[in-house]
Amino acid sequence: MLDPAAFLCAPKRGVKAPLAAKKKPEKVVNPLFEKRPKQFGIGGALPPKKDLTRFVKWPHVVRIQRQRRILKQRLKVPPAVNQFTKTLDKNLATQLFKLLLKYRPEDKAAKKERLLKRAQAEEEGKTVESKKPIVVKYGLNHVTYLIEQNKAQLVVIAHDVDPIELVVWLPALCRKMEVPYAIVKGKSRLGAIVHKKTASVLCLTSVKNEDKLEFSKVLEAVKANFNDKFDEHRKKWGGGIMGSKSLAKTKAKERVIAKEVTRRRKTRGLVENLLPQECLSDDPAPVHANALYLKREMVDSAKSLFLSNVFHASCVGVDKAGMVAAASTAPRLIGQSRPLNPPSFIADHPFLI
Repeated sequence: MLDPAAFLCAPKRGVKAPLAAKKKPEKVVNPLFEKRPKQFGIGGALPPKKDLTRFVKWPHVVRIQRQRRILKQRLKVPPAVNQFTKTLDKNLATQLFKLLLKYRPEDKAAKKERLLKRAQAEEEGKTVESKKPIVVKYGLNHVTYLIEQNKAQLVVIAHDVDPIELVVWLPALCRKMEVPYAIVKGKSRLGAIVHKKTASVLCLTSVKNEDKLEFSKVLEAVKANFNDKFDEHRKKWGGGIMGSKSLAKTKAKERVIAKEVTRRRKTRGLVENLLPQECLSDDPAPVHANALYLKREMVDSAKSLFLSNVFHASCVGVDKAGMVAAASTAPRLIGQSRPLNPPSFIADHPFLI
């Protein structure tokens, strides 16, 4: 005998039996490590660190420095000022500073010791040999005098002199007097050589015999980087570097303009194909109205022009990009060799009609 419960539990015909749910494997939890999530509410755990740079109120000096740096990038910089951004490369600058350190002038302690020895020698009645040492010359007025007298062999200028007007004319003077010059980074580095905080310009008038070979190599590299490239540097402007937002806006405008130019070229091509060939000829004798758009020709005077023919054309072009419609009316104007003399009427007394 059939069990009626079997009919109730059996699936209906045409309906698929539901798939058995897959059992997820249970994760093995280590009882030694208890899961304790952080609570970031009041009195709870500290929140994770965030970058709050944009919300920091920086000191006024820092803001001015950053604004000045951005402003120097945005504004156009003339070539005379922009040449100070092209400095000597690191390897050559290291070689140059090693050479300059050999000719450091004496500091206050060394000078005091030298004068004491000289005074003691004079007191004992001995003759003191005073030979002028070969040292680095510094001071803007002193270096300028040496360049004008053509005594300077190498001039080193700092790139960050403020105000820049103090040394902006110095490269031109060096080139005119044919004196090798170099622009290096850091007025503080130049100042350290002459026992000062900063120095805008240094100068070498001569070197010792053992350093002449090294000095000649430095001079050749300096001339190749600065004196020979003076004409190139004085024509190159600097600055004009815009931000990311301005560049995006400019590119969007350029895309719109390019799209409009493409559309106008398509329209112009359709009009040129439909108008008569004589209307599009390059002959300067017939001056036509559509020449102002298609050929960009100008008419000096319209007194001797007369209407000869009128051409009209219209078309519709359909392609994948869309539909373009164009229409044009072109009057053909000709010039008359002999101008017409219209009758003149002079009313020099009252009359009745």
